Amino acid sequence: MPYSDKEKQKVYWRKYQQTEKHKAYKAAWYQANKLRVAAYQAKYRRQFPDNNRRYYRNHHLLKTYGITYEQYEVIYKQQGGVCAVCGSVPDAVKHGRVSLVVDHDHATGKIRGLLCNNCNSGLGIIGDTIEHLEKALAYLKQHEGKE
Repeated sequence: MPYSDKEKQKVYWRKYQQTEKHKAYKAAWYQANKLRVAAYQAKYRRQFPDNNRRYYRNHHLLKTYGITYEQYEVIYKQQGGVCAVCGSVPDAVKHGRVSLVVDHDHATGKIRGLLCNNCNSGLGIIGDTIEHLEKALAYLKQHEGKE
């Protein structure tokens, strides 16, 4: 259906792509060309590895924490690239990049900051409560300097 008006053509194709006929055609084409699609995707991933990493990192952050990779980078820069708890530079290298873990409140989902793996694990193990942290602090103070 060639249209002289490009906008009408766009509207037509958008409507057509929503039809069951088109969806069935796409599904059948994909089934017939699975190997071809897989080969193309593998070639693309090899050719543009950074795009692939960035896509999956962004997808993970959006799905898990509701933030984009750009928002992660803003928090990372605000913290100066160090852990929000201990202030150390992270030593864990993931996908060729030193990264910090997103720390969030499990009850509200609100992001608190970026932590190194040790601090994030410690908070998770101790239970993310101030009461448990205060008890652990009192315990450490009680046994400080004793041998």
